[in-house]
Amino acid sequence: MSGLDRQRCAAIERVPALPRTLFLLHNFYGVEIGAIAEELGANRDTINSCLMDARAIVWAHVCYKDSVPGVGPATAALQARLQQRYRQALATAFAESGSPGDILWPDPIAGIADDQEAAAAFILAQLPKALRKAVARSRRAGVATVDQWRFVGPWRRRRRDQLWRVNDALRGAGWQSFDEWLADPLFPIIATRMAIPSIVDGGVPCRWKGR
Repeated sequence: MSGLDRQRCAAIERVPALPRTLFLLHNFYGVEIGAIAEELGANRDTINSCLMDARAIVWAHVCYKDSVPGVGPATAALQARLQQRYRQALATAFAESGSPGDILWPDPIAGIADDQEAAAAFILAQLPKALRKAVARSRRAGVATVDQWRFVGPWRRRRRDQLWRVNDALRGAGWQSFDEWLADPLFPIIATRMAIPSIVDGGVPCRWKGR
């Protein structure tokens, strides 16, 4: 991968969760705006606003601009609505998997990354002490609990195996990142275009479409 490609991939990763996912679905996986709007219960203008916000943020990072724009009101409103649905979906999945209790969501509502972490922490609290300790030792700031195993060197085999078990427990309970949850209903459309296991499992695609 060239330095420019890495720069572009890094810029995409800095886009907030909703516009980033829609940007990837539309620009890299060819999902039409109409299909996205129908699945999310939004109108085309709102989806277009999300995509415009994503492009503006990516462009600002790629060009090293001093001021990086935020998301507009249409994007923020849609993200807030979907975030509530995401919380409900995780709570339902956890209940169906037999995980007792209620998730301690951030209050007042914060970013989607905080919700992902809160949901992961709910499952983590029910795991054996050794697994919780392995996660605590491997934690990196700003990274969801489910991804901690990525930062463990191959020479730490025991800890890496423990974190794989944590990852399996989270997935078994129904934990999903917001990106995965949002993209899941659109996978049949994506599958007709290309074979991909997940929009996020392999990181941000490194094929680029300019503005």
